[in-house]
Amino acid sequence: MLLVSIIVVIIFVVVLSVLLTPLTIKIDTTDNIYQVKLAGLVKAWPGWEHDTFCLHVKVPLKHFRITRFRSKKKTEGVTEKEKKAIEPKKKKDKSGEVSATRVLSVLKSFKLKDFRLEMDTDDYVANGQLYPLFWWINQQGLNCSINFNGHNHLSLVARSSLMRMGMAWLKGA
Repeated sequence: MLLVSIIVVIIFVVVLSVLLTPLTIKIDTTDNIYQVKLAGLVKAWPGWEHDTFCLHVKVPLKHFRITRFRSKKKTEGVTEKEKKAIEPKKKKDKSGEVSATRVLSVLKSFKLKDFRLEMDTDDYVANGQLYPLFWWINQQGLNCSINFNGHNHLSLVARSSLMRMGMAWLKGA
C-alpha cells in the first residue's frame, strides 16, 4: 500500500510540474526565430528542408523533423460530378468547433515579457500619420516605433502555462 501511494504522489507531482511549466512563444523577425518552447521538455520551430516545409521538434536527447504536411489534391480539369465522387462527403459535427471567445481567452492568458515593434511603411505621409498612434502605444508601456529608414522588425516573447491556458479555455465557454 505504501508503494502504491508513493507512485501516485510521484505521478501527481510530475503532472502538476508539467502543467505549471512555462510555455514560451518567441518571435524575432531580424534573426528569423519563430519557436514555441515548454521549458526543459519540448521546443518546436518551423523550417525548410529541400524546398519542403518541416517542423522541428526537440525533446530531451532527441531531435525530430516532421515533414508530413500534405497539400490538397489538384482537381483541375475535373467536372463537378467527378469532384463530388473524389471528395468524401463531410458530416457537419459541431462538437469540434472552436469558438472565438475561447481562443481569445486562451490568448489573453499569455503575458508579454518582451515586445518591440519597429515599422516603416515606405511612405513618409503614412509614417507621419502613424507616429502619434505609436507614441500613444509607447505611453502604454509597449515598445513601438516608426522609422523612416526602411527597417521593419518585430520581437515578441509571450509566456503562459498549460494550466493557465486550460483554465482560460474552460472559462471561455
